[in-house]
Amino acid sequence: MTRIKLSTRRGFTLIELIVVVIVLGILMSVVLPNFFGASNSAKISATKQYVTIAYKAAKTTQAQNQGAYGDASTVVAGIQQSEPELSSVVAADSSGALADATSAGVIEVQVVDNGDGTSTLTIASKSNDSAGTVVSATDDGVNGLVLNPR
Repeated sequence: MTRIKLSTRRGFTLIELIVVVIVLGILMSVVLPNFFGASNSAKISATKQYVTIAYKAAKTTQAQNQGAYGDASTVVAGIQQSEPELSSVVAADSSGALADATSAGVIEVQVVDNGDGTSTLTIASKSNDSAGTVVSATDDGVNGLVLNPR
């Protein structure tokens, strides 16, 4: 009687390994965009919070100066005095655009005289997200705080 020896070799076939790699690739293509999207949203939210804190400190400075902001350097000094953790606050040129050349995390303050005894305060910062989203807060004395993007 002849015996037929069955293979006792253990392991995975090449097809099984390819299927596992394909399944893992599909899972990663679903999971990674959601992770990076949540991470970007968190960075934009943090930037909004910093801009709002700087805005509230600027309003405190306005109240201490009898309702006037003064120039941007006065507002920056007031923000840094009342919110020392916001160390990267700078005054922007009143004629230039905000946050164009700003690196992420720097908060720019601009005060523009409206010519009628009022002034418009704009505070902007570039987020550390992948798109470099610029968050700005504007107060023209009429509409209150307008935060963009919302």
